[in-house]
Amino acid sequence: MVVDFADAHWPHLQQTVTRLLDDMRTVVTTQPLTSTWTPDQVTQAQALLEDLGGDWHAHRIRQGTLTHLSELSGAMTVAGCTVMRANIEAIRGHLLLILEDTAAALHSKGTDVLT
Repeated sequence: MVVDFADAHWPHLQQTVTRLLDDMRTVVTTQPLTSTWTPDQVTQAQALLEDLGGDWHAHRIRQGTLTHLSELSGAMTVAGCTVMRANIEAIRGHLLLILEDTAAALHSKGTDVLT
């Protein structure tokens, strides 16, 4: 699923989302390599974070990116996984607010057309 639309909230949430992405980048690069957290997974996570940042700037989010990041975080330490998943959920929460506001705006526009 790709969510792609313009909304006034995107710029206001940019600082928060940038901080969340920076936190996740730090977690990805500071995780000790183990049999479950490999260099390949680090590369995958970094690419997904870049995709997520680019998508946010383009005012869209690919649900698969968030899901894949969440799955990858399961290979991290407990602390790393906790930070990653909390930040992913925060981004999902921001997206939900945008979707709710967009739905309300569409509903009010639809109501205006009917009257």
